[in-house]
Parts: sequence; structure tokens; C-alpha cells
Amino acid sequence: MGAVAVRECFRVKSPNARSILLFTPGASWAVVPEIFGWLAPHSLDLYAHHPQRAVLDELRELHRLRAPDEIWICTTEGAQTQSSLSHLNDWWQRLGSPMPLRIWTAADGQLPLSFDLVLLHDTDFAHFARHAMVVEPHVRINDESGTADDGGLFYVENLPPETLMVGLVQASIERFKKDRRDQGAAALLSAPEVLAKVFSGQGDALPGIGGKLLQIGGDASTGRGLVLVHAAKTINV
Repeated sequence: MGAVAVRECFRVKSPNARSILLFTPGASWAVVPEIFGWLAPHSLDLYAHHPQRAVLDELRELHRLRAPDEIWICTTEGAQTQSSLSHLNDWWQRLGSPMPLRIWTAADGQLPLSFDLVLLHDTDFAHFARHAMVVEPHVRINDESGTADDGGLFYVENLPPETLMVGLVQASIERFKKDRRDQGAAALLSAPEVLAKVFSGQGDALPGIGGKLLQIGGDASTGRGLVLVHAAKTINV
């Protein structure tokens, strides 16, 4: 189990900075109300009669933690997990769903998030980016001489092969060019249909990218930039 409060994930540069509470709970759903009740006592005053209530409040203020704007759950599939999510959803509905609760699940063995996911503070991440990434020196080759060019030394940083990169994918309703607008709105694909075609494809003529090996960025000739795309299911409660 893991729980991390991600404070102002868009930083102060964004006027819409949000606080996201991220969990990898596995089958232990009860940790969600325990942490949420500490961070958001105005929504769930779980520790109202706790003998160390003052200490809990001081810790929250000391670390400048605030109530989350959203709760994210990242977990794997399985009978125990689904039972845990069912209890979690029931509790959330009884609480009145005070904010978005988003749940991502992945098949067991494909994304072992509860064991492999590590969340780092920006300072720690910067340290690992500087000192723990694979850095390869290269030289620029002179086209005429075929030898190393003077002053052509440069370095390339590479992520470890086991790196798991997570991001959000969004889509909007399909847009036609002006010469196709006469087909009418009924021919337009909705946002979910657009994503379905992107990931699942449509026959051999339009293969999807879900579960496929893609090459992103430069250095393709040296085997760089190979990524396996996996679309995790999301459930909005």
C-alpha cells in the first residue's frame, strides 16, 4: 500500500493548481478514508475524538498539507481488489462524493503498481536525474573527413529500460475540414470513440497503438525511444 499527497501538481505557474491524493492501495481500501480524514477534516472529521488530535493537526500544518481536490487510485485487477474497490465506492457514495474519485486498474502482472511505483519529491527526482540516469558520451562525425569533429563531444541521457511513464490522454469530438462539414454532425466521432480508434484501431487499415511497441524521439537507428503503450481503464465515481 502507498499513499502520497501530491501538492500543487501544476506548480504556482498555473492558476488552476490542484492537490491530488494518490493511492496504490491493493486490497486495503480502508487506508483511503484514514488518510483523507486526516487531510480533509471538514469533509470527514474521522479523528474528532482521537487522543492525539492536536498532534495530527500540527503535523498537517507543519508539512503544509491541504485537503485534496481529487483522489486517484492506481491498482491491479483481481477478486480481492475488486471487492476492495466495491467497498470503497460504497463508502464514497455514502460520504456524498465531495470531490472526484478516479480509479485506474491494470491486469495483474502487467503493471505491478503496488510494488514498483515510487513517488519522489522534486528535489529527490532532480538528484536521481543528475546522478542515476544512463549517460552516454558521443562525438559528432565530420562529414568530409569521417573522423571526430573538433568540439563535437556531447552527452545523451537515457531512461532505464524498466521505466514506467504515466500520463493522461484526452480527446475531443472529431473535427472535419471545411469541405466535409456537409456530412453532418451524425458522422462525427465522439471523444470516447476517437480514443477507442487510437488505442484499439479499426481493422488492418487502421491499427491502434494499444499494446504496440512504438518508437518516439530520435536515435531510432540505435534502438532508442522504444516504448510499449498500455491504456489503463479509468472509472469516474
